[in-house]
Amino acid sequence: MSTFPPALGVPAPRARTRRVPRLDAPGAPMLTRAGYLWGETWRILLAFAFGAAVFALTALEVESGRAEVRFELLPLLDLLLGLASLALLPLRRRAPLTIALLLVGFSLVAGLPSGAAIIASISLATRRRIHEIAILAVVFVPNVLAYDWFYPPNTPLLATTAGTAHMPDWIVEVGTGVIGYTVVVSIGAFIGARRDLIRSLHERAAASELEQARQAEQARAAERERIAREMHDVLAHRMSLVAMHAGALAYRIDLSPDQVRETATIIRDGTHQALEELRGVLGVLRSADTTPDDDGPEGAEARPPRPARPERPQPTLDDLDELVAQARSAGNPVRLVVDLAQGEAPPAGVSRHAYRLLQEALTNVRKHAPGGRVVVEVRGGPGDGLRLRTANPVSTVVPRASGTAVSGTPGAGMGLAGMTERAAVAGGTLTFGETDGVFEVQAWIPWPP
Repeated sequence: MSTFPPALGVPAPRARTRRVPRLDAPGAPMLTRAGYLWGETWRILLAFAFGAAVFALTALEVESGRAEVRFELLPLLDLLLGLASLALLPLRRRAPLTIALLLVGFSLVAGLPSGAAIIASISLATRRRIHEIAILAVVFVPNVLAYDWFYPPNTPLLATTAGTAHMPDWIVEVGTGVIGYTVVVSIGAFIGARRDLIRSLHERAAASELEQARQAEQARAAERERIAREMHDVLAHRMSLVAMHAGALAYRIDLSPDQVRETATIIRDGTHQALEELRGVLGVLRSADTTPDDDGPEGAEARPPRPARPERPQPTLDDLDELVAQARSAGNPVRLVVDLAQGEAPPAGVSRHAYRLLQEALTNVRKHAPGGRVVVEVRGGPGDGLRLRTANPVSTVVPRASGTAVSGTPGAGMGLAGMTERAAVAGGTLTFGETDGVFEVQAWIPWPP
């Protein structure tokens, strides 16, 4: 006696699209051509192995006399339909319902196409479309019933103990088809749901990367504009002094030669300093029709032009003691080490960039390591450059999923991006990272000889 019920299927490849998966499909994992070919190959081999097993079992049943062959040419037809099913299996993505119906139809009269029919049915079920599943059920459920008609068994499927009565075979066969199809649909639905989940996770990861890149670009743009505002204020101060002394030379005819020489020297030095500071921010563009606020990129939205408000002179390393005192008053013990060659002070532009870098570094420490000990080092000299370093332990850093540090101060994580941009504008470099539980920020700014 032989029954040949539909067996459990195997996972099918992407079936929610009607075409071969694009290698560059947005939001989807990268799929190489070799990976796609291998996926199709092992599915074809598995379908052939399953179908060959069914075909061999049928031949064994017929050979042993437990089943018969209704038509003599059925074995040859079985072989031809099996080869055709293997050839049609890779086309299930282009026409899922058509291919599934065709392959299940082949399996009604042949055993070799049964493996391909199950794989195509699972592939169709991954789409989770009720009308397609219902249409396929009409052909799939009576599969065993039709197959046993072409290969009728010589004994009933179920018999009583006395052997005088038995349950109708068609009830058992239809029940087997319903159970088998339910399993196939369940497997396909699970695979489809899992693929959707993976696809959504990839899309969310890609969106997160794009958002992070956008925020980093906004932070760099905001830092450029802030540097441009600082340089505008400093250059305005320098040039106003140059204009004042030049006016004195133009209208004061009672000046002695020494006074004229001294005034000309002041004009020369002021102009030279202004040119040096301007050279440090070449390439930094500032919007001509907007004046963003000091609170970051949010203030850069378009608004009616307004006159720039006067600001106090920008701080330099001369104000470093005050900055360290502020950090200490906030609860962070700070050890300051200043080692400058021959006690010389760096140029104003270098000093101003250094102050801003240390200010942002200490701000980050207050946000992410409140109460942690901080080491601040300032070393260098003319020709060697100015080296800055801050170090603090990271054991107190407990980030939260919301992006807020343990101190309660919100942080977007863009401070380091702005510091890197400022160091690059100054012609230097900045590196940061964790080593043995200590987070370090190191910067180098050129110091002309």
